[in-house]
Amino acid sequence: MSEASSPTNSRHVTFGQVLRRRDFFLLWSAYGVSFTGDQITYVALGALALVLTGGQPLQMAIVLMLGRLPSFLFGWGAGVFVDRWDKRITMMVSDLIRAGLILSLTTVHTVWTVYIVTFLVATVSTFFEPARNAALPETVAPEELLVANSLMSTVNSIASFAGYGIGGLLVALVGFRVAFVVDFFSYLYSAWAAWRLSGSYRAAGESEGSLAGFWQDVRVGIVYHRENKVVLWLLIVLLLGILAIGGFDAVGVVIATAILGMSPVDAGKVFGLFSTAMGLGSFLGGLWLGRYGQRWPRLWLIGTGFMGCGVGMGVTAFSPDLSVDTLVFALLGFFNMLFFIPMTTWVQEATPLEVRGRVLAVRYMVMNGALVLTMVGAGQFAQVLGVKTAIWTMAILAVLAGAVTWWVPALRAKASRVPSQDATVAM
Repeated sequence: MSEASSPTNSRHVTFGQVLRRRDFFLLWSAYGVSFTGDQITYVALGALALVLTGGQPLQMAIVLMLGRLPSFLFGWGAGVFVDRWDKRITMMVSDLIRAGLILSLTTVHTVWTVYIVTFLVATVSTFFEPARNAALPETVAPEELLVANSLMSTVNSIASFAGYGIGGLLVALVGFRVAFVVDFFSYLYSAWAAWRLSGSYRAAGESEGSLAGFWQDVRVGIVYHRENKVVLWLLIVLLLGILAIGGFDAVGVVIATAILGMSPVDAGKVFGLFSTAMGLGSFLGGLWLGRYGQRWPRLWLIGTGFMGCGVGMGVTAFSPDLSVDTLVFALLGFFNMLFFIPMTTWVQEATPLEVRGRVLAVRYMVMNGALVLTMVGAGQFAQVLGVKTAIWTMAILAVLAGAVTWWVPALRAKASRVPSQDATVAM
């Protein structure tokens, strides 16, 4: 499948219809199983880091940073190989390598080994994630892509809940090493599912290429954003959203103490409640989009999602009521899905298979780099000007992202047309 479709389609698509697509079901189930394993490992890594360092919180922060750093450092180059290679083979090999790396955590005795393995797993993931997202549109009919992405988001929410719960039980009952073994098998299943995908997931005419042409290929992923105004503006709007939502995530942890006036002990419990509410909202948002999102233009969904997040953030800046804030966090999860899923779908529709890996890799690199910098900067901003001022600033940025989405002529012009028909690939 190589032709993208219009962002709007009159024929209603159901969840069951998409799940009956054999290749999509394999990709979807593999993502659900392996992401559950990832969350189990996240809990186990926390336990292992505490054991190896005697309870130093800085060590876990380093682990989190190392989990994002490779995408920023290597994402621009990984996309070149994703486009050159068969995406099915790329996913399968990546899963097998990550399985071996995770299994090695069962024998580690130093925190430095944890750092190295975390960094290597994240590095391999810079190949896997663009390959999976580039392959996804090829597993469904064009008009089914929004529902397919909604299903991926829904299973992500389910896996997050399940993974954290299973991980906590495993660590408490049998130890973190067993948790790593469970994640090892989740990667094996994902690799098996990739192997079972039918056909080739390499663009017609793509070859292995040479190192001499590597930098030219890297340039294609960057230049494509300049050539395709839809993809470029979706990235710009997303960056505005990251400044807002990434910053809010960084300061949201102190809402319970700075605004609700709770003790640090109680605040920790409340933050868990907020996280659960946001996860539930994300789950419901994914379901709603899959069921009803096909009726609405991408432009409206994305803009409303950002606007809703901005309003919700603003409410938390002055609301002293725990129940109101919990509801707001659930709505934030819902509105997050309202912009994220249609935006992902639109980029996939607007980007042909032969450059999709490079384009997605550039987006991941920019997103993760901006997210890390935003989280650090937002913390400093809140410390200097206060938590309420920081939250209001993030809220204004989110509303601005929604307004820009609705205002940009390039997005408005293509909102009801076939994106890929207007795309040009600069080689």
